[in-house]
Amino acid sequence: MRYMKIFGIVLVLTLIVTALTIPVTIAAPSEAAAYASYKYFYDTLQSIVDAYGIGQNYAANASEANPDYWGLYYHGVTYAELLDFDNDGFPELVYFYNDGTMIRPLCLAHDFITGNAGQFYHGFSGTNGGFGDWVDLATCGNGVKYLRYSSIEWGGADGPEYIMSESYYSLTNGKWTGALSRRHDRNYDYSNWSDSGYEAQDFNWSVNGVLVSKQEYDNAPVTLGIVGTRSFDNEDNSSTVSSVLTELKLRSAPSARTVYPTASTVFVNGKDTAFEAYNIGGYNYFKLRDLATVLNGTQKQFSIGYDSSTKAITLTSGQPYTTVGGEMVQGDGKPKTAMLTPSRIYFDGRELNLLVYNIGGNNFFKLRDLMETVDVFVGYDNETKAITLDTSRGYLCAARIRGAAIINVDTQTRNSDHV
Repeated sequence: MRYMKIFGIVLVLTLIVTALTIPVTIAAPSEAAAYASYKYFYDTLQSIVDAYGIGQNYAANASEANPDYWGLYYHGVTYAELLDFDNDGFPELVYFYNDGTMIRPLCLAHDFITGNAGQFYHGFSGTNGGFGDWVDLATCGNGVKYLRYSSIEWGGADGPEYIMSESYYSLTNGKWTGALSRRHDRNYDYSNWSDSGYEAQDFNWSVNGVLVSKQEYDNAPVTLGIVGTRSFDNEDNSSTVSSVLTELKLRSAPSARTVYPTASTVFVNGKDTAFEAYNIGGYNYFKLRDLATVLNGTQKQFSIGYDSSTKAITLTSGQPYTTVGGEMVQGDGKPKTAMLTPSRIYFDGRELNLLVYNIGGNNFFKLRDLMETVDVFVGYDNETKAITLDTSRGYLCAARIRGAAIINVDTQTRNSDHV
């Protein structure tokens, strides 16, 4: 077995021993406050994704590219989940990310009620380097959850061969608090080999810094009420990030709302084109199949598919759109009820985090979202209120391109962000 000695960033963990408390019932937030909390979660997670991307594997250096080495780390947001740690009935947003400077991802949790954020870095805590560390989710019978941090470190020349540590953290108002720590030392008998490896010799059992018997050590998590654990799997489960962003986007808006027709004139490649469109939250929403129709035959055309078993809408670039009937039919000019579309949206196999509404049995997309996806230029004339779609140009909007330099943007035709 090959080991690689990694010198970690010093981790300062202040362990505060606390008694297990009964969760306090908190009054449910108003509907508006709940929407605002989910919107805050969405904006927070999206901003981290914009800055660092969704998790990608990379090697610290060329010599560590061999998978036998533990030098393959992850960059970007590697995991996200909505979890009710304190069992107050409202989820916390928990996510892991690495900005490229850390040995292990940083774990952050945002409280639903207060918005407070607590961060937890798991890296190697000793100057002797480490053999491995990981973070798990521990759940109690009453629903309360703990973050469990485990590590294996070398004990140094004068100490035990390995130090096996485990700490449990509770989350209160977005702040991590040490609830329990335990550790023991381990040596291996290299003269005694079996199919399971060398025989381990464990000793010096302690809980919260006090030497205890092995039985007391084993029973320590039970005192917190813990009944099971599972891995966050935060180094290779970045698919959770898109799923959480989609869920947050759905939760951050009312499920049903009254919407009104938009009066904007639309030119598609210079041709005046009439659409059924609605203003929702200050943005123009267009029927998906209408937009596919007007782009059909251009270099920006796309096909539309639907998987009834998974309720997924699939868009495929470069493929012709097949009409199904009802395209380009005009509305009656009256207000309508719009419902959030629960379907997941995929473009060329990549999941999109878009807010889509169903109006009268048809899916309506925010114009700017869809045109950015298929790379169609959107122009807006503030004086005439006219919208321009140009398939010969790519999508350009300084307000929407994040984390990159903006060049060659025609400021005279830059889009209004509320088109």
